Amino acid sequence: MRQSLLWFPSVAAFAATGLLVTAVRPYYSDGPPPARTGGFGEGTCRECHKSEPLNAPGGILRIDSLPAEGYEPGHIYRLYVVMTKPGMGRGGYQLTVRADERNAKNVQAGSLALLDDRSQFSTMNFGPIQYLQHTKKGTALSAPDTSRWLFRWRAPEKGGPVVFHVAANAANNDNSEVGDYIYTAEFHIIPAP
Repeated sequence: MRQSLLWFPSVAAFAATGLLVTAVRPYYSDGPPPARTGGFGEGTCRECHKSEPLNAPGGILRIDSLPAEGYEPGHIYRLYVVMTKPGMGRGGYQLTVRADERNAKNVQAGSLALLDDRSQFSTMNFGPIQYLQHTKKGTALSAPDTSRWLFRWRAPEKGGPVVFHVAANAANNDNSEVGDYIYTAEFHIIPAP
């Protein structure tokens, strides 16, 4: 009697095709976990999107409309996170703003507010810090090679130096962690004289 052999693909075979990785690894099209801004010792989106170097040439991450001459305590500012990179197919980000002082890791500076459905707050509680990030809808590009996310910041009433930390993903839109470029930036501002 002849035995027939049944062939079952190995884990290595699935991993080679990317099927296993897709099934096991979550993709954060609706926003990453908190504390991925790269500031105050936090990680970045590169914890998952590792294939390209951090802050590779060709990408620009900025916050538009920050007050150049310093902020007015208690004033409300409409700001934009902007990620630009040739060839990007989708984008994502996470931002926080804290007191810019030694040992101020858990001191929120002012408050953040949503202005449209392209951004949301992290749904996971991470102490007193607000994490603003993209929604699934917010991963769509705003213009060719560019993503923009609008938000509002109320400056702290007591003044003092603050720092914005932001990380962004210039993704290639293939629903994987490969070929995506992660950028981080920090922006320091002080009260107006």
